Amino acid sequence: ITDDNFDENKQEYLVSSALQVIEFREDKQTIYAGSCEHMLRLCQEEIKIASKRIDLINSEGFLNSISIPL
Repeated sequence: ITDDNFDENKQEYLVSSALQVIEFREDKQTIYAGSCEHMLRLCQEEIKIASKRIDLINSEGFLNSISIPL
């Protein structure tokens, strides 16, 4: 986390990361990949997650149902 990502007025950091989930179900392995964006808020000297967004790669394509929550 850098000061470039910090909003002084809202006391929030915006951070992003890569996501990879590998699911093995019914003898088939499926890989889901995407990006995550978290808004982290300072609350009484603690950092808490204010919001989370996940964007899957190829989200407009055909996807089987995912059995694990993201």
